[in-house]
Amino acid sequence: GRRQGGVRPLNRRRTGTTLKKSAVFGRRLSHIEAVDDDGVPLVLSACIRRLDSPQALRVDGLFRVSGSAETVSALSHAFDLSLDVDLSEHSEHEVATLLKVFLRDSGPLFPPALFSAALRAAQYEQEEEVKRHLRDLVLSLSIRRRAILALLAPFLHRLASHSDHNRMTEDNIAIVFAPGLFQAEEGAVTSPAAYMAAQQHTTRLTRLLITHPRLAAA
Repeated sequence: GRRQGGVRPLNRRRTGTTLKKSAVFGRRLSHIEAVDDDGVPLVLSACIRRLDSPQALRVDGLFRVSGSAETVSALSHAFDLSLDVDLSEHSEHEVATLLKVFLRDSGPLFPPALFSAALRAAQYEQEEEVKRHLRDLVLSLSIRRRAILALLAPFLHRLASHSDHNRMTEDNIAIVFAPGLFQAEEGAVTSPAAYMAAQQHTTRLTRLLITHPRLAAA
């Protein structure tokens, strides 16, 4: 079986400078230097590679069931110190939790300045109108954010395609990932009713990105 605790960083980068602590986790997306040629943070692409197989995608409750907090913390620390971390020894739930923590810590994929526009887009009655405005929002993102979304949305679409096994429908996945994609500016949502309405709208947009991943194409 896979180890439940501890991590083994592989091939720590040898350079003239030492990677500082929190080189990945806890930094804004634009400040992360450990990225691939498309600007996608290596931790994100590594997590998706580990999970993007029929066997992993069929794991019950993937992204809903949390992995070991101790192991996820150790993994995040390892990514802060090294470009290469072996995720094959860790459970699907641990890797899925690591991915969620990364998205949470790096800030919403759609910057808070776009939150009001996102809410307006979600309120159109006709789905085609919502999709058109959502695509405009995607195209307004930076190149790095578009590259991340172009990787994430098709992966979540494949995850939903295995919902008969993992019980993660498009709605369930959208509820999990909406907070990592859309967040209001601080103080912008001031009442419980406004919070609930905003949550419904951002979940609708996230579900559309999962259902129609071409909306997220870079």
